[in-house]
Amino acid sequence: MDFSIREYNKAYYDIHESVKDNLITILYGGRNSSKSHSTIQWCVEKLWNENVDIVWYRRHSNALREKAYNPILKYLEKKGIIDQVKCSFHNYAREIVFPKGNRLLFEFLDEGDKSKGIANVTYIIVDEVDQIDMSDFMTMLTSFRSNDAIRFIIMFNPVSDKHWLKNMFFNETPTSFMGFSKSFHYTIEDNKYATQYDYMILDGLKDLDLNKWKVERMGMWGTVAVDDPFLRDFDFNTHVHDNVPFFADYPLVVSFDFGKIDSCIVGQHFHQYEIESDPILSEYFSDGSNAVTRLREYREGDVKLNVGLIVEYIVREFGIDTSYIVTGDTSGGSDAFSIFVDIKQSFENEGAYMTEFPPRNKPNHIASKTVSNWCFRKYATNYRIDSKCEILLSDLMSVRTDNWGKIDKLDCVKRNIGHILDAHRYADFLMELRNFFTANPYTAKELIQLSENVQNTL
Repeated sequence: MDFSIREYNKAYYDIHESVKDNLITILYGGRNSSKSHSTIQWCVEKLWNENVDIVWYRRHSNALREKAYNPILKYLEKKGIIDQVKCSFHNYAREIVFPKGNRLLFEFLDEGDKSKGIANVTYIIVDEVDQIDMSDFMTMLTSFRSNDAIRFIIMFNPVSDKHWLKNMFFNETPTSFMGFSKSFHYTIEDNKYATQYDYMILDGLKDLDLNKWKVERMGMWGTVAVDDPFLRDFDFNTHVHDNVPFFADYPLVVSFDFGKIDSCIVGQHFHQYEIESDPILSEYFSDGSNAVTRLREYREGDVKLNVGLIVEYIVREFGIDTSYIVTGDTSGGSDAFSIFVDIKQSFENEGAYMTEFPPRNKPNHIASKTVSNWCFRKYATNYRIDSKCEILLSDLMSVRTDNWGKIDKLDCVKRNIGHILDAHRYADFLMELRNFFTANPYTAKELIQLSENVQNTL
């Protein structure tokens, strides 16, 4: 079979050279940059000429057939060798067997632990690795058996700068994984087969969605807003501000989410009457409504903090003279609630004062969604999120709503997002509930609407 040098894009040569010296070859960048097609070309040539077995991975079986198996068949047809290979794609065998006996196997993560039984693999290709969990990826790194070191080729579009891939392979502080990996960045300019129409579609994004253009056209790290966000009333231009101030005469609201990654959001909530009576507040916020700020965020996974250290960081920045209202995730019952006892002790250890415990029952998704969206809409420019809260901003744009109007938790787990957003909605709910029972800023109609949505959580 003739493999002409003229048909290859840059990515093909990068793969060819990188796999000789690196355990992990990383292909990332914008759409239509020939990452997948170049990998197909390299893969077919290897299987045709050498004694290798290769596994091609995607997360879901339907995408595996459509985005991997079928394109490879089309390439084999183009090369005129489709009748020289044996192809199958069903529950018992998903593979292409080449004349030398070399196999290209197709696997998806829904298969569970089945992949652990594949022996003597030479290369593993993980397509759209951004769609799988870090834990699944780590399992893949350690589970396959071979006499020699297995080489990985991973491909993705950098859709979120908070993704575990960025922390693992593109951290400003070098990680151990960066020592045995090499990354290559591509855009549509690296695809010599891209048409004028292809360029038009991607370049047109710049006028419609600058961030999406940045990610999909230029292949830069960023966050692409989803079409069905959980908090749809968040507006970046309205609610995001630089250098949002801390007002030391008023309590600081600290909200936690516990789980795989312990997370915390810090901000302040102000009554309308407080704004009207305080010249400093009224100068910063417009009249007519309450106000909310989000000042800082903390995540255990990012900065290697435990809950006690998070409290230490908070008090260090905001001081011991501030009163701290604490809320968060109490879904774990008495065990979870005991964490807040420890948090209270941590504040006392720092010489600070925690004024109250969170409610025993955390709000459900629908109730908290209604309240948080209502706050964004009602308070408008009086809802101010500091631009430093990058994880929260990413969550607000990228956490999806599922078919039942709740947070799409499966998607959150897949993309390792939503933890800070959970802490955010707990804070909104608690403080608006307190407003409900104290200095009531709502109209009768608004009260009825709010009470109808929160009554099940009380």
